[in-house]
Amino acid sequence: MQPLVSIRKFKVKRGRNSTPKLAKSAIHAYRTSCNCIRCRRNARWYHLIAITRCAGFSYYSKLRECGVNILEITPETKLRQFDECDGLVLPGGRDVCPDWYGEEPNQHTQPPDLNRDSLELALCKRALNLDMPILGVCRGHQVLNVALGGTLLQNIEDHVVSRHKVSIEPDSFLGFVAGEPEMYVNSLHHQAIGQLGRNLRVIAKAEDGTIEAIQSKKHKWVVGVQWHPEMGLTPRFNREMAELWRIFSRARSS
Repeated sequence: MQPLVSIRKFKVKRGRNSTPKLAKSAIHAYRTSCNCIRCRRNARWYHLIAITRCAGFSYYSKLRECGVNILEITPETKLRQFDECDGLVLPGGRDVCPDWYGEEPNQHTQPPDLNRDSLELALCKRALNLDMPILGVCRGHQVLNVALGGTLLQNIEDHVVSRHKVSIEPDSFLGFVAGEPEMYVNSLHHQAIGQLGRNLRVIAKAEDGTIEAIQSKKHKWVVGVQWHPEMGLTPRFNREMAELWRIFSRARSS
């Protein structure tokens, strides 16, 4: 059985005659209704969101609140099932290995998880090729940037705090959700985007200039946020992030 990705390559591996191999035991679907292909195709509407197994419970909770089906991705997941998804969530987690953006790790960088890195980078690139909506959260925001050729700052000061203010570009996806040029967000990161990846636009910054949110200039709906929209903060933040999840979950069909 061939895996979805190779650890050292972004290319997706395929079986004989370029047909994706099956791996039913590796598919874990968390569903609000029957998730079989036949039932979903016969339904009046459905939305299926992909997320890697590393995600915490709060991600699933937010997606369930949007009324979507959830496909949990592992390296053995069939390409065919991933390609049928309506969106990809890249969740938070440990640091991305600096090898992926051509740097040596410094003393602040956490030990890497190369299997997770390679899986999520490959999923991100495939989703971009399919113009599948993507929501990158914290580490996922950084994965999105690296997948598009960008780099990361391996350590920044004063961002592992309860909250801080960000300024938002009003003509962006986030500006539409927030409705105001500034908002307070939670902050749990010690790394940030350095050089911006291809076809990406900065749509939110912290007061110190740290890039806090990005979106693609080329794709229909691709957004990364450095904070955690699945976690609570202020009533306004909770309300606006619930709207962000809702818009993301319906972006492919809108």
